[in-house]
Amino acid sequence: MVTLDLSDSFCDLYRVQANLTAYDDTFQIVKAYSCDERGAFVKDTALEQEALKIRYDAYCAEHDFEPDNQFGIESDEYDDRALMSLVRHKPTGKYVATVRFIPPKDGDDFDFPTIRACEQMCPQLSINSSHCAEISRLCISRARLHDADMSKQEASMVFPALLTASFSVSTDLKVSHWLGCMETPLIKRLKRFYNIDLDWVGDGFEHHGTRSPFITKFDTIDRSLHERHTILRDIIDFEHARGITWGYTSSSLNFGLS
Repeated sequence: MVTLDLSDSFCDLYRVQANLTAYDDTFQIVKAYSCDERGAFVKDTALEQEALKIRYDAYCAEHDFEPDNQFGIESDEYDDRALMSLVRHKPTGKYVATVRFIPPKDGDDFDFPTIRACEQMCPQLSINSSHCAEISRLCISRARLHDADMSKQEASMVFPALLTASFSVSTDLKVSHWLGCMETPLIKRLKRFYNIDLDWVGDGFEHHGTRSPFITKFDTIDRSLHERHTILRDIIDFEHARGITWGYTSSSLNFGLS
């Protein structure tokens, strides 16, 4: 009788392939914009409306973070200049998650929600605001996940898919820094499951729970992702190969930014 001794690397490869097959069968990253021949962003208003509906579900219906309204969308003044991306559940066609990036405003240094909310807590930032974009409205609708009747394996891939969408949007914007504020449970989740460390620039403040402001260069995220193999790295590599993200490889994490 022959006993097959499967190496750890083979087992890891098999697991990665199985996960990515399940991911590809189940999810699609959809940008709510495109680029024209001049490189200008062209927004897709229908997809943006889908993103606003997800935000309504997550922030108004499932939580009372934002005021309820009769229109079934959640929006603010920053949406006009923001770029959004969504995660679509292929079997049902439902959009289940979304993220927004707010680029810098011409002629107005650091006109971002985080700076407005905690300007006194943040030290004077020593970088050019044109290099920054604020990540915000990073959300997953629990009701939509339930309606999609996902397995545990499928549901576990929604958040890394959303992070991959985030990397793609910020790469499109050609920014080198992420700015934002984040609640404590999400901070811990990023570190525990994806080995992502952020650079904190101020003390925590109260806003629907304790949140901490951060501004992080991609180099920091690069190093964090490179130190440990995770499903997030697998999905980023997979989407990169299909052209959804670019400027990134697992062997040399470089988002094409300086």
